Amino acid sequence: MRTFIAIELPTGVKQRVIERQRGLQRRLDEQGVGGAFRWTPPDNLHLTLRFLGDTSDAQRRQIETALANIGARNPAFQLALQGAGAFPNLRKPNILWLDFGGDLDVLGPLQRQIELAAQQAGFAAEARAFTPHLTIARAQKSATPTALARAGEALRTVVTATPTATPFPVEVFHLVHSDLRPDGAIYTPLATFALKQTAE
Repeated sequence: MRTFIAIELPTGVKQRVIERQRGLQRRLDEQGVGGAFRWTPPDNLHLTLRFLGDTSDAQRRQIETALANIGARNPAFQLALQGAGAFPNLRKPNILWLDFGGDLDVLGPLQRQIELAAQQAGFAAEARAFTPHLTIARAQKSATPTALARAGEALRTVVTATPTATPFPVEVFHLVHSDLRPDGAIYTPLATFALKQTAE
């Protein structure tokens, strides 16, 4: 079973992401490279805290216990989607993303505890530093380097504009099953972990 740990986005936030995707798609269509990317479906929009990959039953039990304890120790917080960008860059945009603002000083320690729990459950250490982002599109396998370069240039002025960010609460996170299928991945929550509610 392939799994990962993630924060789900509220419905209203997903709707704003969809509107942003449509705006970027229109820009690409205008430049004749509208087919360069496949857009992340609304049901698959989430902030990945840790990708685990193949997970045994024993590992699942251990990680679920650890995540419950981590949730009980860490406070609920707020995030807000901000500007867009591309990995590795806009000259060769393989992934389009939105980044996050808000209580990153709370998100960071939470993610580091999850990373440690993953390693203790037998998963290899993450090679790259955690960079909170929301993947909104991936380059099509059929897209040529020239088409992607044109797409990146077309998006340059659009992604540098940071929209007004509306904070949203993060009160839980999830262990999710990733079922890879020919027409795309299906994500199913396996367990939900509540964060500590702070007193008013």
